[in-house]
Amino acid sequence: MRTTNGLPFPVVTDREVREHLRAEEAVAWMREAVLAAGQGRLLAPPRLSGPLGGGALVATAGSMLGQSYGYRIYDTLGLPASEQVVVVHDATTGAVRAIAVGSEIGLRRTAAIGGAAHDALAPGGALTVGVIGSGDQAQGQLWALRAVRDIAEVRLFSRTAARREAVAKTLDIAYPFPVQAVTSPQQAVDRADVVILATNSGTPVIRTDWLQDDVYLATLGPKQVGRAEYDEDLLRRARLVTTDSIAQLNGYDPPAVAAQSGVDVTPLSECITAPPRPEGLRVYLSVGLSGTEPYLLDQFARTLAGH
Repeated sequence: MRTTNGLPFPVVTDREVREHLRAEEAVAWMREAVLAAGQGRLLAPPRLSGPLGGGALVATAGSMLGQSYGYRIYDTLGLPASEQVVVVHDATTGAVRAIAVGSEIGLRRTAAIGGAAHDALAPGGALTVGVIGSGDQAQGQLWALRAVRDIAEVRLFSRTAARREAVAKTLDIAYPFPVQAVTSPQQAVDRADVVILATNSGTPVIRTDWLQDDVYLATLGPKQVGRAEYDEDLLRRARLVTTDSIAQLNGYDPPAVAAQSGVDVTPLSECITAPPRPEGLRVYLSVGLSGTEPYLLDQFARTLAGH
């Protein structure tokens, strides 16, 4: 963490987030934020997008009433050195409290909200986890899941054999539980207690009938009509469908598959307050609760300052 040109606020780097942000703390802070949104204390409008030609500049903003407000800005231009910026302001004075440059705050925010969902919806005991996807989002979900549950084993599939083997090997070394690369998505999810979909696929990556009856599934990838990593029948079969942001889910264009299917979607805050029984198919739709990035940055920067 550093100050720039004598400015009275820290600039947080990706390296500091990777080295010092603990999953347990991040999940606890994001649980607080989700509950605050459910109580109307976190104002979290849908994200805004400004087309730039060949991509867009996207902004998410939010306000934790009486504490802080802020935003995250990122682009979809696909440039090799694109960086995100997260800024948090003091709610009383408007002064900047902290800035983060890089992708880690956004990534860990998504992972930690997922951790709060996993804690509310995943069964107890040592879990068998099936993961479809090997990118940062998939790895982030394991980072958060481990903070709230014991994991017996992970079976990981992604389309490129060399990639999935390399990622599985790295995770197998990093964690105390075995992580195995498998050769098909069905093998990954077969008899799994928890399934994580974290792909960029615009077509379904699994079949719903591959899943066992009492399974918890989290999906982080595309979820719009005409471009989704799961079938509509996944939602129709589910006993419970939940999301971190109803406003964002309803704000998609084209619309979310959940809107077309007509299923009831429960706010994640309600599942955290009253966790459902671990029975039947439970589905968490991760869409990104606005305002949580600056809240996470604020809490983390305070923690760093105390070291």
